[in-house]
Amino acid sequence: MRALHMIFPALLTLFIWSLAFVSPATAQSGSEDLGRLTQYLPASGQDDIWRYTKNGSSFELQNVGDPQAIKYFFVAPEDGTEGRRQINIVLEIHPDSTGSAGILYGLNDARDLYHMLTLDAQGMVRVFRRDGDGFRSLLEQSSSAFEQGRANMLTIEENGDEISYLLNGTSLGSVGGDLFGFGAVGLAAVGDVQAYFTRFSDGAGSDQSSNTGQSNNTLASNQTNSLPGEAIEMRRVQIMDQNGPTGRPFPAYETLVPAGWKTQGGVKWSNSDGQAGCFTGAGLMWGTGTQDEAYGLAFMDPLSWGMSTNGPVGYMCLGQDLTDAEMVSRAYFQAISGTMQVTIRDVQRAPELEPLTQLIGQAWRASWPASAKAWVDGVVIRAHVRTQQRENDAYIVVVTKHAEANYSGAVYRDGRTAMIMGIFTPVGKLDEGHPGFAPIINNLRVNPQWKQLETQWWVNKLNQPRPNPNIAAKADTSIGDMMFESWKKREGMRDAGHAKSINGIWEVQPWKTPSGNTVMLNQNYNHAWQLQNGSIVLTNNANFNPMQTYNQTGQQMQQN
Repeated sequence: MRALHMIFPALLTLFIWSLAFVSPATAQSGSEDLGRLTQYLPASGQDDIWRYTKNGSSFELQNVGDPQAIKYFFVAPEDGTEGRRQINIVLEIHPDSTGSAGILYGLNDARDLYHMLTLDAQGMVRVFRRDGDGFRSLLEQSSSAFEQGRANMLTIEENGDEISYLLNGTSLGSVGGDLFGFGAVGLAAVGDVQAYFTRFSDGAGSDQSSNTGQSNNTLASNQTNSLPGEAIEMRRVQIMDQNGPTGRPFPAYETLVPAGWKTQGGVKWSNSDGQAGCFTGAGLMWGTGTQDEAYGLAFMDPLSWGMSTNGPVGYMCLGQDLTDAEMVSRAYFQAISGTMQVTIRDVQRAPELEPLTQLIGQAWRASWPASAKAWVDGVVIRAHVRTQQRENDAYIVVVTKHAEANYSGAVYRDGRTAMIMGIFTPVGKLDEGHPGFAPIINNLRVNPQWKQLETQWWVNKLNQPRPNPNIAAKADTSIGDMMFESWKKREGMRDAGHAKSINGIWEVQPWKTPSGNTVMLNQNYNHAWQLQNGSIVLTNNANFNPMQTYNQTGQQMQQN
């Protein structure tokens, strides 16, 4: 399989793949770029405080009289869409602005309750609320997804009475309660701000329209069957742990993704309360892809399974006896068939997987007593994938860990996925891949501070007494403890396995940034530049000029 060079970027988690890349239909052109909001925006002119410039597909709003003023324009929700809408706004903020602008959300009929999701010129994202207690900021946060000097996209996604808010497709958090999931939406501005709006959409499901948030001079393409030409721009993103031991959002990983690709997901925790689940501890479940869902990659949800001579084991997710990676894969795809239909075209135990499975196997077997049997298996699956949104071809890599042990006269056989990941492309484009895949996985780095928090969580968990109501529970807990006691060894091996295997089979080469850091970039490009905003441009154009192309300065990078 020639495309195995590109397989080890991750594929989307089934949960993430069915949601994160649910992108709207192609944005309409001309005067419809501001969607249903167009007819409610004023013509060019000025009132006492605000100056308006309406020019077909764009709308500019500037505060010229009161640095404390608030302004918004809105449309009522379409019938049947509340609670499942995606609201997108693409805007630019003038660098001299001290205020912010963005999305008006959830305006009630009495006009005395609403929220605002806004962006300022420095990339700070804020959520405001207007209610009986007045107008106030609920939270503010910065994000590496912000594109300095460019158009940026703010998004609110509804899931019933919960909303997620995003910047350029990167999830920043979520809130919920009885004040969300309904109401009028539109554009808004707060304070001394000059904002330039070029896109607005507020549809539900696949009826929405979106934009990448990138200006027209971005060379990375988001069209369905097209690839970057002579250049591709990569931006740095953080992968957040939203609900870990700190109780607050915390950056867990970072990497590079193609500019214009959306991201969603992060680190998910399971079994933090000591009860059974599909995995224990922190799992990286994160995906990134083009706005049109044509190309993407992600880490998929972990899974566990187990059976004993006394029946299903309570500490695992599936009560099944799965003894190899192909069996696990088929059970996994069946479990998620409600959101994704996976048609397996081919299953191989490819030689490219052997270095990875051997490394995982060494540490996995070392974590079990000599009397137990432990083994690791891995497969590469070529598949056709269908969701409600589109169809893709995909490679899915599944590596699984298995064990068999005797305890108190009973035989236990169980296991966990070590990794489920892959890539997806338009139908018929799988072997061609995408030049953005390799930099994503090769530049994935864990935040050492977050890793310390995860380590301490495991230390605390292993020191906790476990429930012991009966013999079956004792057996389940004992088998689990044998796994947990070697978690450090397994986690360290997994990181080493990723690095060693990926560096050996991916078509990448090291480049040194102007600050002296090393990044791994696709070797099919001869030149690399770091722009003023931190993005990296790969190009084959020896005469590339960042000021001419991106209207900002940059420094050329050198190969390591």
